[in-house]
Amino acid sequence: MVIMILGVVLLVAGIGFVVFRNIMQQIAHGSAPQPPMVVTAMKAATQEWQPQLNAVGSLRALRGVDVTTEIAGLVREIRFKSGDEVKAGAVLIQLNADSDLATLASLKAAADLGADHVDPRPGATGCRSDLPSAGGQRRGRFEEQARPG
Repeated sequence: MVIMILGVVLLVAGIGFVVFRNIMQQIAHGSAPQPPMVVTAMKAATQEWQPQLNAVGSLRALRGVDVTTEIAGLVREIRFKSGDEVKAGAVLIQLNADSDLATLASLKAAADLGADHVDPRPGATGCRSDLPSAGGQRRGRFEEQARPG
């Protein structure tokens, strides 16, 4: 039992000695004189500020922008090159609009065809029922039912 207590005391004393020695070494290194600092001094003078500087180099954006369209479609023409400066409102990309133009022409033709069915006489209401189209016959029947009398 005495040997065990003596062993624990020696172990604690050994650990304490190692810690004490490490602390003393750190204090000795910290108290060493620091080398002198080098300071450069110059007289202050006014200079003209350059608001702009022309330089050659490359940049990488931290934040980027994905240019997208509101509608889907094939790109027909790209009207800018990488790095170009563009003005606000400038057209950057032209989409393939062939199908949209064909649809527009079809709708105009349908509107013109519908205008042929309208009775051009002043004061006349409705469409001409003398045309042999099914739409004209339906409109003519509708107008007959809608007339008071």
